[in-house]
Amino acid sequence: MTPEALLEWGKVILGFAGPIMVVWVSAKMNQNQKTRDSEERQRKQDQADRDQRFADSLDALGRKVDRLDAELSSVKTTVEGMERMDAKVHTDLAMLNRYHEVNVKHIQQVSNVVTTIGEGLRDNNIDGKLTSAVTNLRNFETNMYTDLFSSAPLASDRKD
Repeated sequence: MTPEALLEWGKVILGFAGPIMVVWVSAKMNQNQKTRDSEERQRKQDQADRDQRFADSLDALGRKVDRLDAELSSVKTTVEGMERMDAKVHTDLAMLNRYHEVNVKHIQQVSNVVTTIGEGLRDNNIDGKLTSAVTNLRNFETNMYTDLFSSAPLASDRKD
């Protein structure tokens, strides 16, 4: 083969190879563009997923804050109820203290009657002193029971 024939064959091969190379380079560029587009879509999808997870986290956090607010309101209501009951108990304790004081006075009156009876028996002079002691005891009991039972009931029994 002569160099001119080889040159002719080279031209023919290059004539076929040129369009094939153009097609191959175009296909490669097209494939690279599709890969870039796919990667861009994936990046956008990943960003959208992150944004959605962030929004979901914010919503969950908002629900938790709302639930905590409701629970704190419930605790506040309970504490306020306990404070009201505490005030009632203090009122009742004051009333019970008053009952105790009256009870001690009543026991003193009964003790006076018993002492008067004992002294009267000892001295055989029962009538005057005993009548006076019993009258004092009856008056005290009448006043005591009227005062105690006419006063308001225990505060802790009331439903406020």
